[in-house]
Amino acid sequence: MKIAIHQPNFLPWMGYFYKMHMCDTFVILDDVQYVKESYINRTRIIRGDKSSWLTIPVKKHKTNTPISDIEVYKDSPTKISGRMRAKNIAAITDKLELLYSKRPFSNDAYDLIEIIRQIELFKLLLDINMAIINYINDLWFRKKIVFASEMNISSSLSNRTFEILRYTGGDEYISGNGARIYQNEDDFAKNNLKLTYVEYPKFIYKANYEKSFGISVLDYIADNGSVSPF
Repeated sequence: MKIAIHQPNFLPWMGYFYKMHMCDTFVILDDVQYVKESYINRTRIIRGDKSSWLTIPVKKHKTNTPISDIEVYKDSPTKISGRMRAKNIAAITDKLELLYSKRPFSNDAYDLIEIIRQIELFKLLLDINMAIINYINDLWFRKKIVFASEMNISSSLSNRTFEILRYTGGDEYISGNGARIYQNEDDFAKNNLKLTYVEYPKFIYKANYEKSFGISVLDYIADNGSVSPF
């Protein structure tokens, strides 16, 4: 069984879902420390021929707070990096709809934007991120999703992956390329586990923007529609 593990990012880029496509079970790593100004509460979207950050503000918290406990700051002034600003998260969805109104598949993009509009339904950042991730999973894959926080794993980072694989019954780990710098590949062989690194394909966005790495799934759907590319 192929297992992939990833933190619950906000409006993830297409590579996130390509990794999900490659696995049988997708593990949400929600019990690790939240990192400020990461892809967990922000994403990059296309504006013209440049990209901008779209950020979900979060409440103040202790440094070692796990992702699962981070709360959304619903009434904080919110902006898309640059000049687009609104009084709160819900209000910025009107600006997003205007921004995407001229894209080829704007109506498909509005379905994702509507999840952000319903921010009042969510207390935790994890919940809004999972609403988006589950929406794409139902649309394209229907993969099994499990949460690391339900496994009661307390081991170090180096052993955590192996414990998750044992818990899920996995025999192959689908890993991002960034993990090459800290993973000991020999440890996988010693544990009779196959290690496979993801080789991301090029995802096609609007003609005047070529840098697709890290750009939100929202932009891909706005340009290509909601039909699965996998």
